[in-house]
Amino acid sequence: MPVAAFAYAVDQLAALFGADVRRRLRPLVASNWSRMEYVGGAYSYALPGRAGARGELARPFDQRLFFAGEATQRHDFSTAHGAYQSGTRAAEEATAALTRSQAR
Repeated sequence: MPVAAFAYAVDQLAALFGADVRRRLRPLVASNWSRMEYVGGAYSYALPGRAGARGELARPFDQRLFFAGEATQRHDFSTAHGAYQSGTRAAEEATAALTRSQAR
């Protein structure tokens, strides 16, 4: 398990349950699915303290390039329905941009 991710999780739990919880916790396992031959990837996760950057991933570029995927979701990240919702959002953004450009 990445050290920073474990440290962040422990800090959050200690804030909720008190510092004594630290001595009861230890890292167990983390997977790197991108190295598994038949998987080739995994759902995204944000680095500790960087979950707010998901909105940046979803921001269109120059109203010509639109991004989708579960990693662009602020709330339903790391889920199949989040991936679907982001695709719907990006399609709506692209449609709106095309409509605006045709109205000019």
